[in-house]
Amino acid sequence: MNTISPSHLSTTAVAAAMLLGIAIAIAETPPPGATLVEASKDRPFINSIGMRFVPAGTPGVLFGVWETRVQDFAAFVRETGHDAICDSAFGEPAFTLEKAPRVKSAEWLQKGGSWNDPRFPNEARQSDHHPVVCVSPLDAGAFCLWLTDKEREEGTIPEDARYRLPTDDEWSRACGKSRYPWGNTFPPGSDDGNYSGTEAMIGEYEAFTDKLVKLRRKDTAPRTAPVGSFRENAFGLFDMGGNVWEWCDTWYLAGMNESRILTEIPGLKDDLDGEGYRVLRGAGWNDRTEITMRTALRDRDTPRYRRDDYGFRCVLSTGSR
Repeated sequence: MNTISPSHLSTTAVAAAMLLGIAIAIAETPPPGATLVEASKDRPFINSIGMRFVPAGTPGVLFGVWETRVQDFAAFVRETGHDAICDSAFGEPAFTLEKAPRVKSAEWLQKGGSWNDPRFPNEARQSDHHPVVCVSPLDAGAFCLWLTDKEREEGTIPEDARYRLPTDDEWSRACGKSRYPWGNTFPPGSDDGNYSGTEAMIGEYEAFTDKLVKLRRKDTAPRTAPVGSFRENAFGLFDMGGNVWEWCDTWYLAGMNESRILTEIPGLKDDLDGEGYRVLRGAGWNDRTEITMRTALRDRDTPRYRRDDYGFRCVLSTGSR
């Protein structure tokens, strides 16, 4: 077979080959992250630890595309030595789903679980890409403060920008107005979010079998799922419903919930006059009832509480927001 030496190629052919190579290289290179001002659903702002942020209904506020991941929180702990496990000013030891001695049903007990080991069954163990759980809003606030200081110093974000938890109103706008985060029909489809189904009935959760609502559905995650595993919403946000309950930077008042919700869940009438509970939104991997999956429902817990279905999502605000 004859071969042609490169020296025999025409100048035009060489130039065309070079241009083709450049075009292929460009096509294989992912687009760079946008600036804060330019950020959009298709081109998010990407921060120094790989978190992505997009506009989601509130001017001056970018929402985290995903719930804060194990790898994000681990970076914070490595650099600061933050104690999110033992008794401290940032919360109680974590409550995980456990079987109590001489009790048939599982309960939320303090059994030594933590953000880096929530005591999930082996087939449901977390990876770096799962949402961090067993964290309080005080832990979340410390994470946001660390990330803000770090990125201001590095020049990743301007001095008037900061990371924080979303407010209840901001979370509502980002989730949308449909009856459920996925739409208006019930039950959710298998790609609509990580909620309780037959896949969750392993380990201690087997004790809840007789109480499960028969949703005739199954998803891929017996406990938490890697972020981004299910369908995104109109803003490009994942897991606004299911996976983990998300802490908000808002004190809970019973009047935030619709009267029909308070009738069905009387415990939510207790609000300690707005001085004791922080708002939680979105439901988690173990939620199995229609009412807890509603977009409008606000749950609440004390700021020192850590549990294996509680996590958080960051927002990045600019200016006075």
